[in-house]
Amino acid sequence: MVTTAQPHVFTRCECSNMSFEQIKQFARENNVQTVKGLKTRLPMGGYCSACSQYITLMLKTGQTRFEAPAPAPGTPEATPPSARLLQQAGSLQPPPPETEE
Repeated sequence: MVTTAQPHVFTRCECSNMSFEQIKQFARENNVQTVKGLKTRLPMGGYCSACSQYITLMLKTGQTRFEAPAPAPGTPEATPPSARLLQQAGSLQPPPPETEE
């Protein structure tokens, strides 16, 4: 049996765990019309910036759900962005504890 890959559905900023619907509501209530303006006021798009293209579309169209074609199995793109971030974070060492002088 052959399974077809499902498209990725993006509905949120993975880094801040904010839905595009929440971001859209904030933008409307605070008359923010740019991604840059949102980044200065919200903790979104600051780490990986993968959501920026979708937030740009959201601001233009009002859409809050975006589908991207599914990548071929076994490619790096087949790993969801949040999983890639966790993989990268696992290879990083925490900063040393601060010492009092």
